[in-house]
Amino acid sequence: MNTFSQVKIHNITWKLFEKRKRITENMELRRKMVESSYHMQLRNDRNSIQSHIAHLNPARAGHSYRHDGPN
Repeated sequence: MNTFSQVKIHNITWKLFEKRKRITENMELRRKMVESSYHMQLRNDRNSIQSHIAHLNPARAGHSYRHDGPN
């Protein structure tokens, strides 16, 4: 039966600790990137809508429809 020495156990533990540290850093970086791209997409959508509204004719842009009754 194989038994692990304390040095091997320590080395395995250290490698796993380092790997977990790298994974945690990568996850934090990914979270920041997703958050940043989400805010950028919101900003782009808002700017697109504002641009579309700006290109409408003035009567439609202000929602001031004029309705002449059946007189």
